[in-house]
Amino acid sequence: MKRITQLPRRPLLSDELVALDDRLVSAVPYGGITDNDEVRFYAIKIATTTGAHALGYDDAEGHWQHLASTDSTDLDAADSQLDVVLDDWVQSTYTRQFDVVKAL
Repeated sequence: MKRITQLPRRPLLSDELVALDDRLVSAVPYGGITDNDEVRFYAIKIATTTGAHALGYDDAEGHWQHLASTDSTDLDAADSQLDVVLDDWVQSTYTRQFDVVKAL
């Protein structure tokens, strides 16, 4: 498994999220903003050998933020804990314009 050392300085597109999942144990979308029939993913969950993590892209800050981590290396086990953090972050950062996807 490879470490994530760099993400684009923008939200991920669907094909980029799929490619990220191919390189890691697991990467799944949480949600994003629909633009011209494509979703730009602003919030994702990833699992590595060190744990599961919630990441969010903040337009105002212009970069990805590490929002939370768990010791679990299984996204299914960490899902509800990470979703609580992402739910709060989405509401405070994007309010109504954010489409919660939680599946691809």
